Amino acid sequence: PAEMLARHPSLPPFLAGRDRDVETFNVLLERLETGGQGRSQIYSGLRGVGKTVLLLEFEKVAVARGWECSGVVEIGATTEFRGSISRMTQRRLRGRPAGAR
Repeated sequence: PAEMLARHPSLPPFLAGRDRDVETFNVLLERLETGGQGRSQIYSGLRGVGKTVLLLEFEKVAVARGWECSGVVEIGATTEFRGSISRMTQRRLRGRPAGAR
């Protein structure tokens, strides 16, 4: 949390109106943890509607459940999506112990 606040100093003190999104994300993690499959989630919207705040909340939830996270990275319309995902994945997988989530 302290590191997250340092990276995003203007975070609101609490997340309002996103309970269903957080619950859906918890269900996704639960399915993955038990060997099930999950569906991708995509969030889009105008600037300032809370997408980054919601993703940072997802990161907190995942870390609390023992997942490792690469942080929130904005991939905009001008970003090469495959290359960005590939680089993030490679960074996370280097040096990981076998069987880690």
